[in-house]
Amino acid sequence: MWLIKCILSIFNFIAIAGLSVPLAADSVLPQNNEVTAPLRASVTWHAKLRPEDVMKIFTDFKSYGEWAFPKPEQVIVDNIGRDDGRIGVGSLISFTPGSIDEVIAYDEGKQLVTKPVWPQWRVELLGDQQRVVYIESDGNGGSRVYFRHYFESQNLVGFSAERAVPYMMKISLDNLAEQYGGEVREF
Repeated sequence: MWLIKCILSIFNFIAIAGLSVPLAADSVLPQNNEVTAPLRASVTWHAKLRPEDVMKIFTDFKSYGEWAFPKPEQVIVDNIGRDDGRIGVGSLISFTPGSIDEVIAYDEGKQLVTKPVWPQWRVELLGDQQRVVYIESDGNGGSRVYFRHYFESQNLVGFSAERAVPYMMKISLDNLAEQYGGEVREF
C-alpha cells in the first residue's frame, strides 16, 4: 500500500507539473499555432453525447472532481480578463495550489487548449506544454473526443510523465465514459 501511495504521489506531482508518448500520426487535429510542443499522450473517447454537451463537461471545471484523475485539490476559475465573464481565451484555471493554466485557444463545441502559466525557471526545467481537448461529431449524434497532452520530454520528470500522463488521462476518460457512455482508446 505504501508503494502504491508513493507511485500515485509521483503521478500527482507529474500532473501538477503539467507534464505527458509520441504518436505516429497527429493528422486528426488541425494544425494550431498555439500548440508548440511535441505530442506525448493521446486518449480518445467516442462519446454518446453531442460535441456541445461534451465541451460543457470539459469547461465545467468545478465538476472535475467527479471524473478527473487525480482529483483536483481545489478548483478556482478566473474569467476576470474576459469582457463577457465566460470561459474563453484568457480564462485562468487552478486545480492545485500554486498551479495556474491559461486558456489559449477556445472554440465552443470544438476545441479547448490550455497552457501552464509558469515562471521562466520552471519552463526551462520542464519545457513548453499544452493540453488539448478537440471534439468532432461522429455523424450519428455522438462525438469523438481527442484528449491530448503536448510537452517537451527533456529530463527525468519528462521521462516519467511520458509513462504516467497517458494512464491518468485514460482513467479520467474512462470515468466520463462510465457516466455518459461510450468507448475509450489510448494511443
